[in-house]
Amino acid sequence: MKPSPNLRWLAIRVVQSVISYGQSLNFAQKHIIEGYALNAINGALVKALSYGMVRYYYALTHHLKPLINKPLKAKDIDIQLALMLGAYQLLYMRIPDHAAIYETVEAVKLLKKPWAKRFVNGVLRQLARHKPDVKAVAVQVNFPPWLVTAIKTAWPGQWQTILSASDNAPPMHLRVNQQQTSTQDYLQQLQSHDINARPNELPCAISLEKATDISQLPGFYDGMISVQDLAAQQVAQLVAPEPGERILDACAAPGGKCCHLLEQTPHCQLTAIDIDPQRCQSIVSNLDRLKLKARVLNGDAREQDWWDGEPYDTILIDAPCSGTGVIRRHPDIKLLRRDSDIVQLTQLQLSLVSHLSTLLKPTGRLIYTTCSIMPAENDQIISAFLAHHQHWSAQTLSLPYGFATQYGWQCLPQVGSTDGFYYALLSPDKAVASR
Repeated sequence: MKPSPNLRWLAIRVVQSVISYGQSLNFAQKHIIEGYALNAINGALVKALSYGMVRYYYALTHHLKPLINKPLKAKDIDIQLALMLGAYQLLYMRIPDHAAIYETVEAVKLLKKPWAKRFVNGVLRQLARHKPDVKAVAVQVNFPPWLVTAIKTAWPGQWQTILSASDNAPPMHLRVNQQQTSTQDYLQQLQSHDINARPNELPCAISLEKATDISQLPGFYDGMISVQDLAAQQVAQLVAPEPGERILDACAAPGGKCCHLLEQTPHCQLTAIDIDPQRCQSIVSNLDRLKLKARVLNGDAREQDWWDGEPYDTILIDAPCSGTGVIRRHPDIKLLRRDSDIVQLTQLQLSLVSHLSTLLKPTGRLIYTTCSIMPAENDQIISAFLAHHQHWSAQTLSLPYGFATQYGWQCLPQVGSTDGFYYALLSPDKAVASR
């Protein structure tokens, strides 16, 4: 384990991995921070700095632009990020100005570009003298233009609310493992640990008043609870498995939804599949922590080489998507996603639905979900499927959070409440008649 380095230099490295190498923020943090001997406080600071730089990347660029006379060269992305690091501290954190500037300049020394120290110091001092009112800046400034246009087009009456919710820090919701304790009993445990929380409309859901490190949550490592958004928790309510049912959770990693299904009905026969072997291991780890059992397979859900040939009662497709409903949890989506990605994703999504529908019993149900707010990935996928499968129907849904769409049910990002999420329930006409 390497000794603890300059923390701000580490934050620059993390964000550069996202921008230059297309790594997810979580991946970059894990693989860069874990190599150093950081205590909990220092590790939390690096994460806060890197998350903040990514969350406000476009706004920080906007605020710094008037202070930089000549655009930096592409090879100096590290210096650009050093400026953003300093600007984030000056504009969005409670760190004293002199400390924010000094510590950032100290980090610049490690970038081995002698000219940059004076440059960064000068720009940040200008910013400190003439701080803009960040609350007065239009929310769309902090999003890539293509995404603003796409959200405006999809939700013309709600786009500003969606952007605002997507820029806020996410609320923290817990899911209580009903195989180990009740929601009410766990609320009492939280109260005894001076953690303020409240129940929700969903039977297993608890909302924390403020985000809390999982190490401080009673029983987390013993499998008593999981961290899961309200919108994602609605999936198990929609699936509503029964004992003995054969259930397939396709694209299952990291396993939150399949674990919830087993907590709800431990005697269903659940198979979880994912195309990524490392992510399959995350499913196994979650099952182990929660003391649950399922068949976990590494395979492509668009193929059949993993299938045992016996049809399923219910298939859950939590499809790969743009993630536009969970930007507040994964702000790197704003940097990594491109408009062209959605076309490719829709092809994958329709392929998954079309293929997996053939693995269902005549009386079965297919449940399609995404964490997207884009109609192209949601209702339009269901519409395209139904156009080529005339003996299938989309069923009417009603869930505690969200609203009905033409073919399914949609949650939009809400401050203090749900992430963005979509649900649809499809079944062959024979299944409709039998239920």
